[in-house]
Amino acid sequence: MEQHTIRICNVEVDFPFQPYPCQVVYMEKVIQCLQQSTNAILESPTGTGKTLCLLCATLGWREDLIRRQQADCLVGGEGVSGMGGEDPWDVRSTGGNRQASIPKIIYASRTHSQLAQVIQELKNTRYRPRVAIIGSREQLCIHPEVAKKETNSEKVHLCRAKVQSHSCIYFNNTDVKRLKTVEQVLDIEDLVMAGSRQRMCPYYLARDMKAEADVIFMPYNYILDVKTRQMHGVDIQGTVIILDEAHNIEKVCEDSASFDLTSVDIAHCIDDVGHVLKAKVEEQSASADEGDEMGDDIQDFLNLKEFFLNVEKQLDSIQFTESAKGEMVKPSSYIFEFFSSAGLSHSTVTTLVDQCGKATSALTSNARSVHRNGNNIQKFMDAVKIIFSQSSGPGSA
Repeated sequence: MEQHTIRICNVEVDFPFQPYPCQVVYMEKVIQCLQQSTNAILESPTGTGKTLCLLCATLGWREDLIRRQQADCLVGGEGVSGMGGEDPWDVRSTGGNRQASIPKIIYASRTHSQLAQVIQELKNTRYRPRVAIIGSREQLCIHPEVAKKETNSEKVHLCRAKVQSHSCIYFNNTDVKRLKTVEQVLDIEDLVMAGSRQRMCPYYLARDMKAEADVIFMPYNYILDVKTRQMHGVDIQGTVIILDEAHNIEKVCEDSASFDLTSVDIAHCIDDVGHVLKAKVEEQSASADEGDEMGDDIQDFLNLKEFFLNVEKQLDSIQFTESAKGEMVKPSSYIFEFFSSAGLSHSTVTTLVDQCGKATSALTSNARSVHRNGNNIQKFMDAVKIIFSQSSGPGSA
C-alpha cells in the first residue's frame, strides 16, 4: 500500500495519497489541538476527506507521542522530548505511569453504519491500532433465543439471565485471546461473523477488546448519555474524543436527558408487578412448607407495587386549572418533590432500580408471561435513572 509521509507540527503523518492543501491545513489544526490538549470545532466542505484526515492526524500524533516517551525512557529523561514548552501529555502528569499517559482514542459518529465507513477508511491507511467497536445486544447478540426477542430491553434481561446461569454457549466460549480473524481492524459486521464462526459472543468480545484497544468506535449517544456510558463501562477520563458528523449533537443531548411517562404507563407497571407477584406467590406455595417466611423477592415486589400505587395516587392528586387545558409547567425541583411524596429519593433510588430490574427479568424469563415483556417497568426505570443520574450509580451490563 503506497503511503505519503508528510511532517505536520513536527509530527510525521502517513496518508494514503498526496494530501491536498486543505487536508494538510485540517490535519494541522487537529494536531495542534491534540498537542495542546484543547477542544476544537473543525469544519470542512463535503468531499474533502475529513474522516481520513482525522484518523491519520490523530494516529500519527499518537505514534509520535509513544516514540518520544520511549526515547525519554531510554535516555532516562523525565518528560516528553521534542516539545517546546509544557506538554499536557507529559508522563509526569500521570505520576510517572507511561502507559496511562498514552491516551485511548474514542471515535464516535451518529450510527454504526457511519462507523463502518470510518473503519473502512482506517483499513485504507497503514495504521493498524488495536481496535474495539461498542454496540448493543441488538446489534451483537447471536444467541437465537435472545436475538428473536422484539425489544432491546427483553434481550438485555434474557441475556443477563443466561450469562448468570452459564447457559449461553457463546458467552461460555468467549475468549478474546483465542479469536482468530483475517482482518486486524473489525467493524461490527466483521465481529458478528467472527463470533458466529467461532461460537463466541460478539457482545462480550467487544467488551473484552475495549479494555486493550487503542481506538474505540461507538455511536456518540454512548458518550453523551450518562446511563448508556455507565452501562457499557465507557471511561472518558484522559481520552481523546472525536465526534464525527456531529450535526445533531444538541438533539442527542436533549434526548439523553428527556423522558415521558403517562398515567397509562404507571397503570401497566402496577399490572405487571401484580402479575409477577402472583406468579412468585404461587411458586412459593407449590414448593414451600406451611409456615415458611415470605421470600425476599415477594417482599420486594410487594414494596414495588405499593410504590407504583403511590405514584398513581400522586398523579391523580394533581389539580389542573381550567385555563391550563391539561398542561402544567413546573421548575425542575418539582420532579424530586413529586417522587419524594411517593417514597422515592436519592437514598432509596438504588433499591428501587434493583427491584424494577428483578421484576423485568422475571417477566422476560417467565414462559407464562406471553403478553408481557417488562417494557413498561423498563421505561419507568430508564426515566428514574435520568432523574437521579448523579446518584443512581453505574448500571450493570
